[in-house]
Amino acid sequence: MTPEEINSNPSLQKLNVKVPNHWSTKETRNVIKDRGIGTYRLTVKANQSTYMYGLKTLNIRSSSRIFVNGKEVGKSGNPAASFKDGYKSNVVPTVVFFPNDVGSMDIVIQVANLDYYNGGIIQNIYLGSKDTILDSYVKSIGFDVLEISCLIIPGIYFFALYLRKKRDRGFLYFSFFCFAYALITATGNEKIFNQLFDFLPFMLVLRLRIVTLCLSVIFAGLLLRELGEDFVPSKFMRIIAGVMSVNVVLITIAPTKQISIVEMITGPTYVIAYAFMAILVFIAIKNKKYGNLNKTSSIFLLCGILLVILSLISAFLFYFSAINRYLIPMLVLVYILAGISALFVRQYSMAYKDLEHMSQQLIKADKLKDEFLINTSHEFKTPLHGIINLAQAVLNQNSGHYSKNQEENLSYIISIAKGLSSLVNDIIDFQSLRNQSLRLYPQCFDINAAIQAVIEILKYLRKGEEVKLLNRVPAGEYFVFADENRFKQIIVNLLGNSLKFTENGSVEIKAEAVNGYIIIHVEDTGIGMDEQAQQALFKGNMHTGEVNFTDSNSSGLGLSISKMLADRMGGDVYLNWSEPQKGSSFAVKLPIAAKGQMIAHQMERNGNIAPADDIPDMNLVFDKPTVAGQPGGFIGQNGTEKLKILIVDDEPANIKVLQEIFAMEPYHILFAYHGDKALEILKIHRDISIVLLDVMMPGMSGYEVCRRIRQEYSIYELPILLLTVRNTPEDITIGFQSGANDFLVKPFDSKELKARVGTLRKMKEAVEDTIKMETAFLQSQIKPHFLYNALSIIISLCYSDGERAGILLSELSHYLRTTFDVDPHQSFFSLKKEISLVKSYVELEKARFEDRLKVEFSIEERALGLRIPALIIQPIVENAIRHGLMKRISGGQVNIAAEIQNNDLIITVNDNGLGIPREKLQTLLEPRISTGSVGLKNVNKRLINHYGQGLWIDSITGRGTVVVMRIPAQGLPMETGEDKRC
Repeated sequence: MTPEEINSNPSLQKLNVKVPNHWSTKETRNVIKDRGIGTYRLTVKANQSTYMYGLKTLNIRSSSRIFVNGKEVGKSGNPAASFKDGYKSNVVPTVVFFPNDVGSMDIVIQVANLDYYNGGIIQNIYLGSKDTILDSYVKSIGFDVLEISCLIIPGIYFFALYLRKKRDRGFLYFSFFCFAYALITATGNEKIFNQLFDFLPFMLVLRLRIVTLCLSVIFAGLLLRELGEDFVPSKFMRIIAGVMSVNVVLITIAPTKQISIVEMITGPTYVIAYAFMAILVFIAIKNKKYGNLNKTSSIFLLCGILLVILSLISAFLFYFSAINRYLIPMLVLVYILAGISALFVRQYSMAYKDLEHMSQQLIKADKLKDEFLINTSHEFKTPLHGIINLAQAVLNQNSGHYSKNQEENLSYIISIAKGLSSLVNDIIDFQSLRNQSLRLYPQCFDINAAIQAVIEILKYLRKGEEVKLLNRVPAGEYFVFADENRFKQIIVNLLGNSLKFTENGSVEIKAEAVNGYIIIHVEDTGIGMDEQAQQALFKGNMHTGEVNFTDSNSSGLGLSISKMLADRMGGDVYLNWSEPQKGSSFAVKLPIAAKGQMIAHQMERNGNIAPADDIPDMNLVFDKPTVAGQPGGFIGQNGTEKLKILIVDDEPANIKVLQEIFAMEPYHILFAYHGDKALEILKIHRDISIVLLDVMMPGMSGYEVCRRIRQEYSIYELPILLLTVRNTPEDITIGFQSGANDFLVKPFDSKELKARVGTLRKMKEAVEDTIKMETAFLQSQIKPHFLYNALSIIISLCYSDGERAGILLSELSHYLRTTFDVDPHQSFFSLKKEISLVKSYVELEKARFEDRLKVEFSIEERALGLRIPALIIQPIVENAIRHGLMKRISGGQVNIAAEIQNNDLIITVNDNGLGIPREKLQTLLEPRISTGSVGLKNVNKRLINHYGQGLWIDSITGRGTVVVMRIPAQGLPMETGEDKRC
């Protein structure tokens, strides 16, 4: 009935009932049944000082609607007289808030229960101020969430342990027990599950709760059996599981109206089952059968079962309104979690001690095995290397003195010894793979770099061009996630196998991406294999049965090892096809790198592995190139200029390590992630002291970068230290043949690296000091030559024109004072000062040649302050006057120009003299050819040392000569002081 119907009909029958309680009691049995409808009314006088009130219900079966002062404020489900009228059950706690407008509260609660065995207000209703009710509700929700979390988290943890150790099913049963108990808790008390999934019918949730209770009993029994079979013998476990299974079936197939009856039947079975377990555990303890536990742990376990029984009894009393609240379930939760966890910890502790003891024994045995293998391999390798080296030395030293048969026998000895040495290495790897003791270090990398590095080594193993090695794998396209060194070992084995059995033609490598894998194909035009050989190919004991062109048999272990390595990395090695006398095709299948791994790899290569403070900004390095010997370089803490080291490596982690190694050293670090960028940096930074170069890089290998550097820099001008993970004789040989100064194998000791870099630096500094002294010597050669001519002119004028002789003497004094002040190690001054010297020289020459000599200057104003190497213009002007103009009677004119174009300072000296013959012009600047042009060679060499480019000279016989100097103006410092001579 609505509040309006109650107020308008004062003759309604009224009955006072006890709340909380179900309807069917002694007082109400003749009035209302448990399945029916009813309306509760309560009038409360309220304190007017409190304006907002709240009301909280816990358990009203099975639907309700709440009115306060005639207004509906909340409901749970939809109370109605019948299902046709819209009855819908939903038993969830309800919290409502309402104002106190009239000083009293008329509370009316409509209740309907058509599908449960008892109805009414089953638990307390709480009325109070808004803050009090809200605080109580939040605490109740928080308490339930905490309880559920304390069950779910251990459940997840122990389930994860089971996944790692599936033989220990106790973890699985305990995790399922935790999950079941969490669901039971979520459907009781505040009914968090019902509120989250309010679209589910209440009776369906009730079915789920009962099924979960039955399953929790089964999981508890199975857990006890895992802790000790004597706790719950198998026949009793079958009884418990059978009863609970029957309960599950009944609750699943029972009609909705009969669910409450099934619940009444199955409810006591939970208590009986746990009581049965408690009795069985008690009997086992009495008989001193503790299973995997000791006596104390077994008693602890029995107490836990008894607490579960008390928890179930407490829940029944609570839901039948016998008690108002219960705290035993939370106590049971804490006790069970702590107890079971302690039991598992104890088991793990005991197992760990046993495992530790066994591990020590295994470690000792493994150590003995490793020592045996190491000692045996060394015992084999030492005489084998002696045989190889001695036989090779005899063959090389006495080549031509032996008969053909003797040379073939020596070659056989070398080939067999090498094969046996390789077999020793293969046996060690093969044994490690079979014992699963070989450690792999997978990472994302570009396969092109590894393949190219292998080809660089193997192409020098055979002389001549009979077999071509072709790499068809493009750089930057195929990335795999595998161990890079082991991948390289696979490629070495496959390529080496192909080279052994290929007399002419080609060995080609190509790749493709198929269904999440990268497939690398190695195809050759060799002798091929028949069906019998193909079947025994990867069994580790195959050889072709015939001697190939390299005079060696194949052990077959290389292919077996390659297949096992690929399998360990999640891939495979297999034969595509092979035909006798036509060739073979092998394939390496490895998982393609995931998108996230490729992104991380690219981010690392872009420098995102470290903060900007740790790795220098490449753009900053490019925008501010420095010139050796000039201000603006990299200055150390002690005020000295830092030497530059270029690190070339495609792995940012390696660059970071090298940066940290040299952090406290007087070096400035530049870096590049591939060969092209390294060559670009070398063009910009001409003053780099040392290059640390990684061998395996995508695209251009370290060997190729080394060769390209040596095309421009000698082995003394720019030392190169190769860094690589391989130190085979072939690797070292190809490294030195490419132009490297030294070789260091990864992983290396930082002290050794510093020592090697220090040695290379001292070698370079010694060469540079020698070059500087030679430069100073060449520069000093200019002075006597010019001084003799100048003094002759002044002496001749002293008798005829004393005033002019004084002016010329002042010009000579200015010239000599300036040139004497030039430091050979810091020989730079401004263009303005250089021009003033040229003008002093020109005045002296004009006094000698008079009207035969004309000189014009065209100097851009903004270029005058730029600092350039000292005395690079005057020798050229002198050469133009002495050898170009004054060798003809009419003389001529010299034009001197300086301007800035495209960030370059262009200095041009142009004369209209006799010119230089073409054949002489081609050898004019050659240092080893004596042409008499000491000044030009001096200037050219100094420009090359500083800027990497020398003079550009063009001349036409009879028409004159043009000499051009191009000096990078960007980064050249400006001189602000005034020179009054210019």
